[in-house]
Amino acid sequence: MRSLNSLRNISYGVGGQLLSNILSFVNRTVFIYTIGISYLGITGLFSNIFSLLSLAELGVGSAISYSLYKPLAEHDIPKIQALMNLYAKSYRLIALIIAVAGLVTCPFIEYIIKDCPDIPYLKVYYLLMLSSTVVSYLFTYKRTIFICDQKAYRDTRNKYFFLILQTILQSVSLLLLGSFTVYLLIATLATFAANLAISYQADKAYPYIREKAATKIDQETKQTIVKNVIAMMMHKISGIIVYSSDNIILSAFLGLEAVGLYSNYYLIMNIITVFLNQIFTAITASVAELYVTGNVEQKREVYHTIYFINFWIVLFCSLSFYFLLNPFVTLWLGEKFLLDNLTVAVLCFYYYNQNMRHTVGTFKNTAGLYWNDRFKPIFESVINIVSSIVLLKFFGIAGVFMGTIVSLMTTSFWVEPFIVYKHVLKMKFRFFLLDYLKYYFFSAVIFGVVFVLNSFVPSGGVIPFIIRCFICLIVPNAMMLIMFRKSKRFKRAVSFLSPVLSKLGPLGRKIKKLGE
Repeated sequence: MRSLNSLRNISYGVGGQLLSNILSFVNRTVFIYTIGISYLGITGLFSNIFSLLSLAELGVGSAISYSLYKPLAEHDIPKIQALMNLYAKSYRLIALIIAVAGLVTCPFIEYIIKDCPDIPYLKVYYLLMLSSTVVSYLFTYKRTIFICDQKAYRDTRNKYFFLILQTILQSVSLLLLGSFTVYLLIATLATFAANLAISYQADKAYPYIREKAATKIDQETKQTIVKNVIAMMMHKISGIIVYSSDNIILSAFLGLEAVGLYSNYYLIMNIITVFLNQIFTAITASVAELYVTGNVEQKREVYHTIYFINFWIVLFCSLSFYFLLNPFVTLWLGEKFLLDNLTVAVLCFYYYNQNMRHTVGTFKNTAGLYWNDRFKPIFESVINIVSSIVLLKFFGIAGVFMGTIVSLMTTSFWVEPFIVYKHVLKMKFRFFLLDYLKYYFFSAVIFGVVFVLNSFVPSGGVIPFIIRCFICLIVPNAMMLIMFRKSKRFKRAVSFLSPVLSKLGPLGRKIKKLGE
């Protein structure tokens, strides 16, 4: 049942994301050619500012979500009601705090943009994006009950319906009106409508959450939530500083054009990142149930199976990005929108190491191990900002992301797996390092082969791009099959993905046969 729910959640997430991504490319193209790259830089910069303001959330959602897994599994309705009531009050307060903080920040917008362009109504645009952020906290807490109850597909279906509708309306409005104001208003209204819809669906599926809690949250649960909120506060601060500071540093030191150039690459890479997030969000509730009911051997087996799948996907994506990003951007927007090769290489290296953390992160979060590495985020944030600013002076845009890599590899890379291996898997940390180095070795070998093959392909043009696509699609996956087809992890991965492979026809049957 766990696998079935996980795969259903993944299917809805990947399907919705695929359609949304196609429309996002259309939307981005229309945006650039109707409004311009400066406005693209504004959206990237303001989004990161609001991510910083969302520090007000302080990990309340994650802490309460963790507390929901057990009562949902045990059908403890009074406790679910109490937790959902607390969630509602918390998010209303958070929305208010973000609104006030956003208004206070508004007068200082021009000071964080180097050579601020003469864009009319800049503060109006800021306020419109602020309203969209504030609205995103209204009713959204109810989507959590679907996610924790292994029914994330219902939330995903709702989210992508409104996201796709928003993207279509925004593209049409740009073509007909060319108005950035209307573009932002559509985003706010779509966010509000999506939250209202999921709230209605949650009330219908779990009618008892509309009722006032008959009992209060017990002292033990309160202490757990408070402890996790304190720990998550530190993680939240670090996460937002690390992931939101890049655009702010680029804007402050290099200007909005640098933000705009990077945002195109971020859009492409984030598409796959969101795919990965969909997969790991979809399996989180199932892993949480395993954590409650499974033994150590089962946890280890599931962990290594998911980690192997994680590695395969991340390796394939990272290689493809390295060889295809610049050729794709050239065909899409033209050479003037390209980043240099060093920056692309750094982005791909960061992407690989960052997304290899998904499996460890999923097991850490479902085990509620927020407190154990509460000091890690402080060091990560400081290292990220200092190293990014220093390296920017020497390497430009690439230096900003080199700094992010430095902060990742000196903190999260080893701290998180150390905790998971100790408290969940009951294994020595050296086994993680051996696994990671082994995967690094295989990645390097496969990268070398793909690099040599791509060196024979001429640059520029549609046909060479298509040839590169085939090389990146076929060679890494074929080499992975050759290297791992006899391993236990491959066989377990095939078994885990069996329902999906069954729908792939002859190809799926061949892969399943290899895993037998």
